[in-house]
Amino acid sequence: MNTQMKRHATVLLVIASLCALVWAAPRTRAALSTVMVNAPRAGGNFGFTGTTLYNGTPIGTDQMAIFDLGSNTLTTTFSLLPEGDYPYDATMTLDGGEVWVVGNSGDSVVVVDTTALTITERITAVGDYPVDLIFGQDGALAYVSSRDSQDLTVIDTASYAISTSFLITSTLTPSPEPGKMAFNPFNGQIYMVDWYDDYLFVVDPASGQVIDEIDAGTSLWDLVLDPTGTIIYVADRGTDQIHLVDVASLTVVDSITVGDDPWGVDLTPDGSLLFVANEDSHNVSVIDTAAGAVTTTIPISVPWSADLPDPRDVDVSSDGLYAYVPSGDVNFATDHDAILVIEVATLQQVDAIDIDPARNPNVIAVAPDWLTSIAINLYLPVLLKP
Repeated sequence: MNTQMKRHATVLLVIASLCALVWAAPRTRAALSTVMVNAPRAGGNFGFTGTTLYNGTPIGTDQMAIFDLGSNTLTTTFSLLPEGDYPYDATMTLDGGEVWVVGNSGDSVVVVDTTALTITERITAVGDYPVDLIFGQDGALAYVSSRDSQDLTVIDTASYAISTSFLITSTLTPSPEPGKMAFNPFNGQIYMVDWYDDYLFVVDPASGQVIDEIDAGTSLWDLVLDPTGTIIYVADRGTDQIHLVDVASLTVVDSITVGDDPWGVDLTPDGSLLFVANEDSHNVSVIDTAAGAVTTTIPISVPWSADLPDPRDVDVSSDGLYAYVPSGDVNFATDHDAILVIEVATLQQVDAIDIDPARNPNVIAVAPDWLTSIAINLYLPVLLKP
């Protein structure tokens, strides 16, 4: 194993304190009223991937595979069934203490404790075909989008109880299908794509109402907000592009062509690099966000398999040193699947973590959704300036 990886004993820097500070927003920004200040803490040595039963065949396993980020080795696996049937999203809580997994065939959420490495809660009936989960401003509430019931379910994270559910409606489409989401900690809004469709919705999490919406592409999938809260990066599987949506005007201001069939996206904590997992071209595009262009395309592989990986997700560690990519299934379940490790400094794959007996990894969580640089690196000096 790469010696630099051995020295990487702790990559999950998670949020230890949360403070809301009032800030007078510049006119180019849309109603920014609070900033969440996140102080990193030591600890959090594990990554989590959900493995999927693929089209009813024995390719996948509906398991959670947990791997050690220091040694890059598998730690344990366990079943997510029945609630976690077909894990479609894995999201780490803001304090790093739990990973919440959405099972879209199980119509439920499974909660995994990141210290005990066991399932501690099972939240049932969150919606019909749930596909994504995010946490709100202070982590007190979780939001689950469900495609078939067309709703947004709100969960109290202290009691693990469902608080309410909102039907998502749109003026642009008569039958919106809630898909992937991103939370804006600056204005408290949720950005939601219409499942494999054209539309991007802005949702008020308190009322569940769509307060703004645009036609942003052709087959929108994953999205991520930049650390300044001004740009939303949206993957479009139909056009093989990343669309840049300006938050203040809610308009597409640029589109960058990436690989074939882009799925997962994630930013480095400083927002300088965007990693894009491309399923059909079997690689990872890296966008320099300042240049607004792809500067590197990283070939990825499972060393012990001749089959190419089908990456559908990517997660960057909180310290920004590594990006982790699940391989999907390789060689029709005859070869072991893996988590592929990319070193950010060199933009090269430096390791592959064998997760056998878990199969067909599709979702991954190694860090909280919004990272430590949002306020400390960019806004805290401004806020404290006399």
